[in-house]
Amino acid sequence: MTTPSEAAISADECVCLSGTFWSSDSHQCTPCPVGMTCDGGMATLNQTTLHRQPLINQKNYADEGAPYEAFECFSAGDLCLGGSQLGHNQCGGGRHGLQCHACAPGWRGRKGEPCADCRETGEFSWLPICVVLAFVGLGAVYTVASGKKNSSSSKTAMIGTLSICAVNAQMFSITVSMSVGWSSQFMSYFGWMDIFALDIDGVSALSCYFGKESMQPNYLPGLLMPIFLAAMMMMLWGASRLLAKCVRRITPMKLDQSLNALGMVFMAMYIAVCKAIFNIFECRRNPSAPQTLRSHDGFLCMGDEVKAVLPAFVCGLLLYIVAFGAGYIWIIARAPAAFQNDPGFRVRSHFLLHRWHPEYWYWGIFFLLRNLLCSLVPSITPDGSKQLLLMFTLILPLFIAQVRVWPWRDELANMHDLIMVAALLIIIVLGLALQVPVAGTSLWFSLLQIASSLTFIVALGFCLIVLAQALLTELRIQKKQRQHCCIENGGESNSFPLPNLMMQDGSGKNTPTNSETVTTCSSRSGSMSKRVSRSGPESSDDKIFDIYKTLNLLSTAGDSNLLELVKEMGEELPSADLKKLQWGMGVIGYHVLGDMSKRPVGIVLNPVASRNCQFDEASVSV
Repeated sequence: MTTPSEAAISADECVCLSGTFWSSDSHQCTPCPVGMTCDGGMATLNQTTLHRQPLINQKNYADEGAPYEAFECFSAGDLCLGGSQLGHNQCGGGRHGLQCHACAPGWRGRKGEPCADCRETGEFSWLPICVVLAFVGLGAVYTVASGKKNSSSSKTAMIGTLSICAVNAQMFSITVSMSVGWSSQFMSYFGWMDIFALDIDGVSALSCYFGKESMQPNYLPGLLMPIFLAAMMMMLWGASRLLAKCVRRITPMKLDQSLNALGMVFMAMYIAVCKAIFNIFECRRNPSAPQTLRSHDGFLCMGDEVKAVLPAFVCGLLLYIVAFGAGYIWIIARAPAAFQNDPGFRVRSHFLLHRWHPEYWYWGIFFLLRNLLCSLVPSITPDGSKQLLLMFTLILPLFIAQVRVWPWRDELANMHDLIMVAALLIIIVLGLALQVPVAGTSLWFSLLQIASSLTFIVALGFCLIVLAQALLTELRIQKKQRQHCCIENGGESNSFPLPNLMMQDGSGKNTPTNSETVTTCSSRSGSMSKRVSRSGPESSDDKIFDIYKTLNLLSTAGDSNLLELVKEMGEELPSADLKKLQWGMGVIGYHVLGDMSKRPVGIVLNPVASRNCQFDEASVSV
């Protein structure tokens, strides 16, 4: 303490220095709380001279019950006006509540903006529009997932790439939400990525209907979103069945394929669902006040409002984490046997199994576990540096394993996963670099943030461009094949006999089949296959026809020098390619020849002869 002038004769003239304030609790000068300004000295209020109390800085808020604890206003921003607490409204723009987070019913405030009437802004219409778009989106996913088989390769590439982009976009949204020194301008550029964290209010303006005064309308919509989507898919399925009875031209949706399409949506948004469950434990530090929720401004960590939604958290945990994880493990364990014998199982579990290479059908468990753990990182610690280190530690091992195993079924999906995860690791390293103090901090931080933005945008753009190029190439090949078929065959069906080896069982004896020929448009002309393979990329039909011709030649060729030729080829091939060739020959031996001893590791269909017998028995019984 000090006195305002020399030769003071009374202790009442003592005042606190600038940067401190007089605390009535401790009866001494106390350092100024972070987030406030303390000028020291005395002030006169209502003809009473008192010690100056701290003034709240702009963008900060202090509750009347705890006047020396400053909360940072992350959502309201400058609308937390600061100043004196006595008889002064700290919130501007019609806001109220802790951290000025809420607006009156029927009004909504975007980040850093005042409350606006939802009727005047038209935001009341956002929710119905989102519902309609959700129905359209689910219908589109069903259409793609249950499309024609002749486009299955391009469909697999498209679904795999889009799923990878969605998952890594969610990972990126988690990374940029961490408190590692991202500037407000950087955060504003990527504010739209809250969509990938199931920020329901940001998309549907739900607060126009329910407000933000309590925790339930903030937390429950994200938790219930998967249930709403499941109900909407079942409504589409039921409506299609009813319409099909009235209009014969309408093909009703199939239940198994509907469940598969719904599973594809759930897998793409799994990180966001997990984050929506655990975000009531994601806390962030305030300048000099207790921690508040990161995803829900205006609520204390483990406050009464949070405790009130804990039963909903437990239900979400049991349903989306425990039950879904147990179901996934059960499907993985059952897949090798059920995939062969249960066609319905193959359709229902398509979204879990078909994205992976048959030899690594179980890889989805590691993929799911990584996504779950990464969504938990913000809930483990509020420290940004520790969060980034945890993210790096969780992502790197599976990234190395993915490069080593190459587990995706489609080559494009493997490449895109490699690019996106590598970009994510680079962004994490750049985020860690933001924690290192250096000279010229402003320029250095700007360069790091620009590099982070470009890394993600370039990686995402590259993946989408490569996917688009692959789809266009596939369409061009199919168009050329259709034109060639029509020109050479005049629209008539042409066929070629299957090689003898495709009609043999495991003992080498011929087995009867229902048909001695196979008809495909792409295989009607061997010259067309040669022309396509030499002039550009091959379609799946071209590759299949090329394999057929090779097998046909082997079935008629002598085997006197075959072993020596295979040995010589094995010495020339890289070990990885030799392993792939062995696996492929095992599939041919088991699936085509019916040799049970050649059954490869992974999920495969029954041998052709077995399925033909099953088909004959089913036909006789009918």
